Amino acid sequence: MHHASRMKALTYLVNALIFLACLAQGETKPVRLKPAPIPVFSPARQPVVTGEFPVGLIVVTFKETQLPNSLTDGMATLDNIASISQEAYFKIYSNGIAWPRIVAMPGSEINYQAPQFYGYYCAYDYWRNPIGWKDIEEGSRRASKMKNDALQFASKNYSGPKPRFICYSYITTRPAKPGKEITAELVGFYTNRSGDTGARRPRPQHKIREKTSTNLPFDPLEYYAPSCQWGDPLWPNGSMQIQDFSASTFAHELGHSLGAPDVYHIGRHNDGISGSPSLLSYGPTANAFSRFYHHAYIKEKNHPTLKSSGTYTLYPRDIDPKGHQAVGFLIPSNHPHFMYHVEYIHAENATVGVGPSKEGMLISVVNLGLTSFLGSPDYFYDYRPNDPFFRGLGEPEACLFGKLHKRTEFNLTTEPSSRLPNLLDGGVYFKNIAENAGTLTFDLVINRQPITGTQYSESMLPQIRLDDIQDIQATSCTLDCTIKYRGEPLKTAYGFCWSTHSRPTTTDDTYALSHRECYRGHAIHLQPNTTYYVRAFASNGLGTRYSDEEKSVTTLDPTKPPGSIGPLCTDRFSNNGYLYEHFSYENNDTASTFIGYSPTCVLAKLIAYFRPAKFAGSSPNSKLKATPINFNNLSWNPDADDFPMRLEEIRRFFAAIYGPSRQLGLHADRLGKGFLKSLVQLTGVKGKPVLTDFTAANTGEAVELIQQDLKLSRPIIIVFIYDSLEVSDHCRWALIDGINAKGELHVDFPLHSILGQQQPTTGYYAPAALMFKFYKASLVTSLHYK
Repeated sequence: MHHASRMKALTYLVNALIFLACLAQGETKPVRLKPAPIPVFSPARQPVVTGEFPVGLIVVTFKETQLPNSLTDGMATLDNIASISQEAYFKIYSNGIAWPRIVAMPGSEINYQAPQFYGYYCAYDYWRNPIGWKDIEEGSRRASKMKNDALQFASKNYSGPKPRFICYSYITTRPAKPGKEITAELVGFYTNRSGDTGARRPRPQHKIREKTSTNLPFDPLEYYAPSCQWGDPLWPNGSMQIQDFSASTFAHELGHSLGAPDVYHIGRHNDGISGSPSLLSYGPTANAFSRFYHHAYIKEKNHPTLKSSGTYTLYPRDIDPKGHQAVGFLIPSNHPHFMYHVEYIHAENATVGVGPSKEGMLISVVNLGLTSFLGSPDYFYDYRPNDPFFRGLGEPEACLFGKLHKRTEFNLTTEPSSRLPNLLDGGVYFKNIAENAGTLTFDLVINRQPITGTQYSESMLPQIRLDDIQDIQATSCTLDCTIKYRGEPLKTAYGFCWSTHSRPTTTDDTYALSHRECYRGHAIHLQPNTTYYVRAFASNGLGTRYSDEEKSVTTLDPTKPPGSIGPLCTDRFSNNGYLYEHFSYENNDTASTFIGYSPTCVLAKLIAYFRPAKFAGSSPNSKLKATPINFNNLSWNPDADDFPMRLEEIRRFFAAIYGPSRQLGLHADRLGKGFLKSLVQLTGVKGKPVLTDFTAANTGEAVELIQQDLKLSRPIIIVFIYDSLEVSDHCRWALIDGINAKGELHVDFPLHSILGQQQPTTGYYAPAALMFKFYKASLVTSLHYK
């Protein structure tokens, strides 16, 4: 055989053996990734508009709202940003290229009166907004019709210059004493809240401020408080929309209309980015970079791209540059998506910039392949110390470089490091950074090693680190991870996988999380006295990457008492205001507090801990057939400002517990004869639950039952029943999910648990401390699915 043929055959054989070995270990065959498109460097060549341009302002009031004083006063408020006019603000920012003139439409003292309440155009809420929309499509339809009608009304009687942009200012201020007609309509809304999962909730008892002709046992004006969240139709997403003449919001949204995206942190939508990636902002949309790249207010010769090593000079970023004065540089990195950006802050005005007290070099990285929709820092990030994984944390006050800050170098060994957000070497380093009384100089070193081919494709995958493995028990352990890079596109799932063989994959047992600042999970249903191998994984649309770390763990012998157990549950349902508000009929302001969240929360924690495959639920108000809950998509720490799609599964899950548990009598003030049967019917547990009194007389026996379940990594429900036949009070629920070396039980109390004069919170309790005055306690043990 020819030498080349023999080598080819040998290579084929080796590859085949490697492939078979991977299959034997459960490793999936590597998938050839499709590279993401390389972005085109395309800064704006000319401004969207030049000179003075009119912005038409349409003021919208609603049935229950009114102008605080007059439209003229509102216009004055709108035109005052940082003590100067919007015109002066944009003249400074644009170097005199473009500035707005605000014109009221149709006239100086005429506003559009919407035919509905403000809440009609906001999202539905059982207590705060019973007239809101219940799906985004309906909300968009309502908002679109209202805006079209307002524009038609304003345009019909308007005779001024044709506006370049339209801005809607929604007035949400209510009069101190709304009219009787408004109150009567609100009463009608509150008495006809049909179709919601909470429609059967008891009405709260509330002291009425004034005697009205309503039959409601509370004043609706005390509860009615509609709000607009990020992504809602009235939020300034694709058009200029502000509330109550907000001058800063107007400037920000006008910056978008003129071509710039967001480059700052947009709340929880950033999936685990809780800090501020963009620092020391300049201008309406967060930084001076947009003046050149998006607005074209700076010429390219004054904001050039550097492609060779050398010594360079920067001028202050806020000046109107003359000649070839550079107010910023873009420097390509080794990765085709990322460029470094540098600028000099010096003696800056405090109106558009950060004021005269700041001086130094600001080093940033920008991903020209992304818009801001995914949020910073994937798009724009300012380097600062002690933020190795680009979460916008670290020491933001220490972000400037220069002699004044004793940070004159920037490379792979400095803090912060010059690594890119995907943790690769960008090949760009700075030395001898020095302020020079009005200019800043630095030496640039470029080490070009372009990232291409397979390395480029793999660079788009998310990266994850496996951290500690704790609380190792006979059948479970607790796992921690850290997201090192969120991927491009953004990660869709991450978590842990384990098996009795090395190099486990997602085809083995897994525990997936759902990108919501949660990095802890657990492995359950393990075999005692068995060694398992664990890796972390993270996936996006391009593929899955596993942690470099693989750890082994050997489960305990169940016959030997562990030093401590738990806490077993890793969710954040108990102390979650969003879930409490939407799936409780408790209200702290009422004279008679109803307890509704504790059973819902405890049942949700129990079910989510075990993640049964067939637990089904449907969307609130949906007529579709219930489908199994996808626990891999469940948000473990939801909030109202999440993307609506992030809330869909958790709302579906809690709705599948809240409504049926009430119908089955699990929210009653006594545990009826069919209590355990109803509990099994709702949860689908396969064991045979046992109900045991927890009293001073049988503390030892009860604790032994608790320990037996905890040794098998099974949480225990504890229910507190008011010990009186004359007074009715709803049961309070909690979950026992751990025990420490002192014998104290870890009890997870849901938010606002109240037992008489006591308000217990999650923590460790001696068994005797759980015998609250005026309450009897009962345990539910043997709750499991396998």
